[in-house]
Amino acid sequence: MKRATRKFGFKYLRAQQIIVFYDGWCPMCRGIVKRIDAMDYFRLIRCVSFRMPNIIDTYQLDPQEVELRMHSIGVNGGMPRKGISSVVHISQKLIPLWVVLPFIAVSKWLGIGGYVYDYIAKNRKLIPVNHCNDSCEITPTVK
Repeated sequence: MKRATRKFGFKYLRAQQIIVFYDGWCPMCRGIVKRIDAMDYFRLIRCVSFRMPNIIDTYQLDPQEVELRMHSIGVNGGMPRKGISSVVHISQKLIPLWVVLPFIAVSKWLGIGGYVYDYIAKNRKLIPVNHCNDSCEITPTVK
């Protein structure tokens, strides 16, 4: 079933595809990308780490903004979306998330969704594997 729907999606739904820019250094983001890929029956979402070389220049992204919030854009262009708007954009493309889409959209409309998204994004952990300069020290934090 999954293979047949992916073929259908690739052939007939190409205009609906979106590119999602996520942080490849964030373990939570990578886990979410794996779940998105598992739920993407029609291959409508292509996830790309903005940490890959030349991605920011190729898609003309703001480096500071893309580091703070996930971005998405249609393959055929269109308005780039960021933060909770990007979550709504992704939820529209994934059939299993249609159940929660009204709640996400209402939270965005009320303004709560943006605050929740920013709180989660601000408190995520980054692990820059193989991206150290001369010395990579891990300093323990005392709580």
